[in-house]
Amino acid sequence: MPDEPNEGAAMPEKDPKELLREKLERIEREEASKGPDLPALPSNDEIRAGTPMSPIESQINGAQFGLSETQEPQKELSDEEQKLKEFDERLKAVRANAMPEPPEWNYQRPKIPGQNDHKDQVAYVGLGVGISVGYTMIGCVVAGWGIGKLIDMKTGGMTGQGFGTMIGALIGLAGGVFMIIRAQSKNPNS
Repeated sequence: MPDEPNEGAAMPEKDPKELLREKLERIEREEASKGPDLPALPSNDEIRAGTPMSPIESQINGAQFGLSETQEPQKELSDEEQKLKEFDERLKAVRANAMPEPPEWNYQRPKIPGQNDHKDQVAYVGLGVGISVGYTMIGCVVAGWGIGKLIDMKTGGMTGQGFGTMIGALIGLAGGVFMIIRAQSKNPNS
């Protein structure tokens, strides 16, 4: 075999370029023997013609033709490419403008004819008093039931919960009436 060195004979060294050329020729022969079903590889010129230039290559090529860095050779655009270019320009114009500042919004409730500000305040005070009365009544009933339950647990009886609930309801009712009277005395105009 030609690739195996003989121990007794000195082989002249081949040029690396010559070895590379021989390997390439051998690979081409092997691929040619495989059959026509493989497509031929494109040459470097065909590859360059089908791929866009990098920014550096375009500057070099533009400089060769006397164009400045900002000028690029004009090429004809298809309808779709022209529409995309116009869309990109409009999109850039829209993005260039910052979002507008939100308008000042001084919202106030509309005035109801025939009412003044004092009556609005009285309505809100009445709402607050009503909610407070409801919580007071429910809270007193629950607290009375809880105290009655504790009494029943200590004594072993069963009447503490009932009496505690009744006493809590009466205290809650009295507390609610007291809150309503106090709110009315603070606001004599309502």
